[in-house]
Amino acid sequence: MKHILPIVAISLLITACSKEFSQEGQQAGGLVIDDEKGGLNFFLYTTGAEISINIYDGATQARVYERKKYYEYQVAAGDLKNYTEYTVELKFHSVSTPGTFDLMVEGFTASANTKKFRLTSIPMDSTDSGTTRQFLKLTRSNVRYTFIPY
Repeated sequence: MKHILPIVAISLLITACSKEFSQEGQQAGGLVIDDEKGGLNFFLYTTGAEISINIYDGATQARVYERKKYYEYQVAAGDLKNYTEYTVELKFHSVSTPGTFDLMVEGFTASANTKKFRLTSIPMDSTDSGTTRQFLKLTRSNVRYTFIPY
């Protein structure tokens, strides 16, 4: 019974937000990247939008490295505290046309089809320009990263 509630909550959230979660990394408690000692890469697949990623512990911003503007961002494991809930925030600098975008999160040491998940068809509108959206809750537990959608 205790496992049904998180599954139902995630299912409702997925349906309500029009997001499709890939099966990779999905577990009853959220999306998981396991056995990752180095850190995480975030990739944004957009058309006609400039979006960046920030990560917060309350009001304190974690160090996020911009590898390629509006596309690839990284956070090192050493820049995230254990057993702390972080907020992954999307900042919409500009959205020229309404549509959707995808977000992929991958561990630094990922090989083909491991240590990653992808969220697809995330809606965006031109009214999102200049706004931010709390998107995921992130918790690091040693070498495990758990993500729960807002």
